Amino acid sequence: MPDWFKGKENDSASQYRLAQAYDEGKDGVAEDKAQAAKWFTKSAEGGYTNAQFSLARMYHTGNGVPVDLAKAVKWYTKAAQAGDEVAQNNLAVMYDTGEGVPIDKTKAFEWYTKAAQAGYAPAQHNLALMHYSSRSSAADQAKAIEWCTKAAEAGETEAQYNLALTYVSGEGVPQDVVKAAEWFTKAAESGHADAQLNLALLNWNGVGVERDKVRAYYWACRADLAGADKAVGLRSEIVGSLDKETKRAQEERARAHDAKVRRK
Repeated sequence: MPDWFKGKENDSASQYRLAQAYDEGKDGVAEDKAQAAKWFTKSAEGGYTNAQFSLARMYHTGNGVPVDLAKAVKWYTKAAQAGDEVAQNNLAVMYDTGEGVPIDKTKAFEWYTKAAQAGYAPAQHNLALMHYSSRSSAADQAKAIEWCTKAAEAGETEAQYNLALTYVSGEGVPQDVVKAAEWFTKAAESGHADAQLNLALLNWNGVGVERDKVRAYYWACRADLAGADKAVGLRSEIVGSLDKETKRAQEERARAHDAKVRRK
């Protein structure tokens, strides 16, 4: 046990720090997941929210302890009730999917809402998806778009892609292929394969953007590298319009940018 912990054995914040140290192998201790779980538990039982979340995640993922979804739900719930928005979202997902608990869409909606209102982008997107799947009223559709937009503006890649699709379809919003192209671009730049493919198509066909066969080929290459269906066919369609030097340059550029995204 490190010297800095002596005399602090009953302090929840210090217990949490020690648990983190054992979890990551830092602050003068070797990595020891069993000790991490022990001290996260002591801190969590003392009401320390960060420890409650960390302990829940250990049981949820099986990181150093056997997976125990019941314990994950228990500790996510305590952290969620204390206002931890990531715990609120994770708990909502478990109720949404029936992981460790019976499916309860009402509870999922409530916890997504709390986390979304706290500004947690993944929860905002998840809440948007619940509204999208309901579509029982125009109000649901409006809420779906509202939350999807918030998540997209916060940088949630999947939300950016879904918002782009919404502007393409014009479902619940005026159709706007220019805005669709903007949101496809944001998602594509973050490595979203289907957004890359759609952006390649828009550039190739000159929809929402000025027709640009070079950009179209670049994004088709990115989509292909990311594994998008139909990207190979689109590359083959575009490549005949390019000279060899341009083709090679865009392929190299695509590989470099794809590698950069994967390193993040």
